[in-house]
Amino acid sequence: MKTKLLLSVIICLLTVNAYSQEITKKDTLINSENIDTGVIPDKSNASFDISNKYKDTKIDASINNPIDTIHQTTYIEFKLHKPFYIPPYYTNLSPMFFGDYSTSGEILPNFYGSGMQTTIPGIGRVNEASLMYQFQLNDYFDIQAGVSATKYSLPFSIGQSFGTSGTIIYHPNERFRIKAFGTYSPDSRYNFNRSSFGGTIEYDFNDRFGMEVGAQRYYDPQRGWKTAPIVTPNYKFKKVKIGIDVGGIIYEGVKSVLTDKP
Repeated sequence: MKTKLLLSVIICLLTVNAYSQEITKKDTLINSENIDTGVIPDKSNASFDISNKYKDTKIDASINNPIDTIHQTTYIEFKLHKPFYIPPYYTNLSPMFFGDYSTSGEILPNFYGSGMQTTIPGIGRVNEASLMYQFQLNDYFDIQAGVSATKYSLPFSIGQSFGTSGTIIYHPNERFRIKAFGTYSPDSRYNFNRSSFGGTIEYDFNDRFGMEVGAQRYYDPQRGWKTAPIVTPNYKFKKVKIGIDVGGIIYEGVKSVLTDKP
């Protein structure tokens, strides 16, 4: 009996001793002295501040702030000035006309292309594209041929219009030119592309100013074939020639004067 009692006391003491050691281990982790000195007995059960562990190690500032490293690259620098990429050929960056563009240039030798998008407030949007081939036969003759396409999105009408064109130019010298032209479109709706033919004579008075006059016959879907004069004063600005055809205005003005005569 005494032997059994002695064994029971010994087992109880061992149990208390094991539990006491577990408490001592936890107290070691949370001891304030160990936190101050950075001594941690068991790393697997503890979270620690990395700044204490590496306080004597030199760390590159770019690691702490990776954004500074990204901004040093040239392709990101552009985004600091604009919220996103905007093509240089956009014509208007306001919200109402954003997306409108106009571009043209040489695609291949003797091949030229152009494209544009125009937003008409309250009416709709028009997209146009054209491809032209230009070739010099000799010192006096040039030929041009092209195709064009128009996509229109209007409130009550959505569709496409296609057309072809051709021009032959005779230029005996640098200032004098004679042109014969023709265009054809199977659908002349809204006059985006229309069928016409005619000829003009052009003369440059100096390096800046010139004049082109002639006549054309064109097809009007409502009135049939009509004839109109061509009067186009032009101005050359560097390598770009700007001209406005005022022949229709002059024709209508003269016609109204003659019609109103008693």
